[in-house]
Amino acid sequence: MAKFGLFGSPISHSKSPALFSAGYGDSLHTYSLFETATADEAIELFRSSDILGANVTSPFKDKVMEYVTLPDRISSLLGSANVLIKDYSGADGKLKIRSYNTDYYGVKNTIGEFLSKS
Repeated sequence: MAKFGLFGSPISHSKSPALFSAGYGDSLHTYSLFETATADEAIELFRSSDILGANVTSPFKDKVMEYVTLPDRISSLLGSANVLIKDYSGADGKLKIRSYNTDYYGVKNTIGEFLSKS
């Protein structure tokens, strides 16, 4: 069973657990909310826990990039990430953190669909 979650503050209103459940309802994986006071605390919790991947919300999206070792092209260009994934695949076996920014694709695709209908 893999653990996933959301980091941010405040997040008690988040619909992310419901979205995860709708998408992966038959899964043994879990998705939890992790409200922390700072991005630094969020990253420390992420690194020290068995959480394999996490969504990141405001106000931490920019700050978490300081801890990312393997950014994708978009999160690197934007200096902002909303998805973090643990990666132990290197020859050294040490934890690396991958980042992605799926917000970019959501905005780009939505505007593209709107413009194609105009």
